[in-house]
Amino acid sequence: MMPALSDFGTAVGHRLGRGGVAVGLLRPMYAGCLRAVYGRQGLPWRLNGEELRIDPDVRRFIPQENERPLFDYLRDGIRPGDVVFDIGAFLGTYAVMEARWAGAGGRVVAFEPTPWSFGVLSRHLRMNGFGPDRVDARRVAVGARAGRQGLVTFEDEPYRNMIAADDPAQAATGVETVTVDDVARQLGRTPDWIRMDVQGLEFDVLEGARRVLDEARGHVRVVAEMHPEQWPDFGIDPRDAHDRLAALGLRARPLTAAEPLFTESGHAILEPL
Repeated sequence: MMPALSDFGTAVGHRLGRGGVAVGLLRPMYAGCLRAVYGRQGLPWRLNGEELRIDPDVRRFIPQENERPLFDYLRDGIRPGDVVFDIGAFLGTYAVMEARWAGAGGRVVAFEPTPWSFGVLSRHLRMNGFGPDRVDARRVAVGARAGRQGLVTFEDEPYRNMIAADDPAQAATGVETVTVDDVARQLGRTPDWIRMDVQGLEFDVLEGARRVLDEARGHVRVVAEMHPEQWPDFGIDPRDAHDRLAALGLRARPLTAAEPLFTESGHAILEPL
C-alpha cells in the first residue's frame, strides 16, 4: 500500500492545486519529510500497478502510469531464467521489474553512463533487494565499438542525457563505451532480451551487437525506443532506417500496432528478416 504520508501529500496537492502558491511553499517541507522517512529504505510506489520502492527525490521522474504498452510487453514476455540487457537504464525502474520477472535464475545487465542516474539506479536496486547476482549494473555506454565517448547531460531533464554526436566539445564528461557482443562474450551467453533507450544511438548499439544478433537469430528479442529526430546528428537519414536494419538482418514493427513506425520516442520491436 502507498504510505500515509505520500497519500496525505497527494490529497493536499489535489485540494490546493498543484500549481498554487501554497503548494509551492509546502513542497520543500514535504520533500524533506519524505526524504527523512524514506530516504534510505525507499518510498513505496506503484508503477503500472506493480509495487516497488524509489528514492523520494526522483518521484517526479517516475509517473505511476508510464509506457504501459512497453511495460506489458516485457512483463508478458520475460520468463524465469532470462538474461536481459537493459541499455540506457536511466533510474533503473525497468531493471528492477526485469529482475523480478526473470526470477532468481535470471540476470539483468543494466547499462547507464550518467553518473547521477547511475547513482539513483544503484539506490533503487538496493532499496528493492537486488544485488549484483541479480542485476549487474555498469556505468558505461553501449555503442558500435569499445572506447570512450563524450556525454551530454541536461540537469533539469536527465532523461535526455545522451552520447555526444559529432562535436565532442559539447560533452560535459567522457564515458567508457562497450558493445553488446563484448559483454555477451564476457558473460558466456547471449541475452534473451535487449531493451534500449539510447537517444538516437540505436543503430550504433545494433552495430555492436552483430554477433549476438546473428548467433541468436530468432531467440533474442529486441525492443527499442526510437529517436529518429536525433538520427541526423549521428549521420543517419531516417529514410534509410529500413535499409540499415535490413543490413543487420532485422526488420521493425511498431510495438503498438495502431501507431506509425519510427515516431519520436515510439517503441519498435526489431525482428529477424
